[in-house]
Amino acid sequence: MQASDTPAAAPNTTILQVPHGAGLAWLAAGWACFRRRWQPLVVLSAGALILVWLLGTRGGILYPMVATIYLGTVAAYCRMDREGEAFLAGSGAWRNPSLWLLALILAAVSMVQVMIVGAIATGAAMQGLYSATHFGKGMFYAFAFAQLLVMLVFSTIWMAPALVVERRVKVGRALVLSVAASLRNPLPFLTVVVLGALMTLVAMLPLGLGLIVAMPVLAAAAARAADDTVA
Repeated sequence: MQASDTPAAAPNTTILQVPHGAGLAWLAAGWACFRRRWQPLVVLSAGALILVWLLGTRGGILYPMVATIYLGTVAAYCRMDREGEAFLAGSGAWRNPSLWLLALILAAVSMVQVMIVGAIATGAAMQGLYSATHFGKGMFYAFAFAQLLVMLVFSTIWMAPALVVERRVKVGRALVLSVAASLRNPLPFLTVVVLGALMTLVAMLPLGLGLIVAMPVLAAAAARAADDTVA
C-alpha cells in the first residue's frame, strides 16, 4: 500500500514554545516509533549506510543529500505509523521534488561550510608557520570555534525535511521555520543535539552497527519536534 498524499500546509504557520523537557520527549517518541516499526526503519537505515559506504570519501557533497532524503522518508513513515498505514511499499517521499530541492540546497550549504572551515584551517597553518606559536594556537581555537558554530547552525535545519514532506511547506519557508523553532526552544533543541551526538558516538563503536537504531530514532525525533513546534 502506497502512502496517501499528505495534506497541504496551512497558509499561516506559528512557532510554538514547548516545555523544557520536550527534547527528551522527542527522543522517547522516536524510540517508540522505532520499536513499533523497526523492520522497515532498519532496512531503510541499512540502505542509507550502504549508499554512504559506496560513495566513499569522494561523495562528501552527496552526504547531506542522502541525509535529507532519509529524514524526509522517516518523517513520512512516522505519519504512516500514526495513521496505521502499511509500510510495505515505502513512503514515496523520495519522489517529492521539494525534498530534492532542499537536499540540493543543503549540499550547497555543506560545500560552503567546507570552504569556510578549510580557509580557516589554511590560515591557522600559515600563521603557525610564520608567526608566534601562541598566535598559531589562537588561530587553531578560532578554527575549532568556527567549525562548532557552523555545525550548530547547520543542526537547526533538522526539521526542514519533515516540514517539506508532511506539511507541504515551501523549501525556503521550511528552512526558516526550522531555524526559528530551534532558536525559540533552545533547551529542547540542545538536549537533542547533545544526546543525539552521544547516541551516535556510542552507536558507531560496534563497527557502526548501532547506527541502524540511532539514525531512525533521531530522524523520528525530528519529525515529532516539527509536529510540536510548528502549528
